[in-house]
Amino acid sequence: MGLKEDLFKAIDEAKFVPYEVNGIKCTLRVMNGVDRDIWEQYIINNDETKDNARALLCSLFLGDESGNKVFSRTDIAELGKRDYRILDKIIDDGSKLNEIQQDSIRGLEKN
Repeated sequence: MGLKEDLFKAIDEAKFVPYEVNGIKCTLRVMNGVDRDIWEQYIINNDETKDNARALLCSLFLGDESGNKVFSRTDIAELGKRDYRILDKIIDDGSKLNEIQQDSIRGLEKN
């Protein structure tokens, strides 16, 4: 293997863990760099409404049995109509896995 392939493999540490949402088996994903950038840009954006923040974050956290994202951007509006308590539980668990703290979100909002 060449250096580039070795580095890609070394950096590809993204993991996922088995997860369950109301009895449905899926995975909770560690966001990759692109997903993290999507979330950070959403926070930095000057849009005061921040519509569908819960749904966007859940869409970045939830995966299939192989850790691939289940929801696309076109699913976010529909996902946002679901029970906030379940979305918040996914966010709490996913935030721990992805090391997202409220302090870091507030710091991004100030930028």
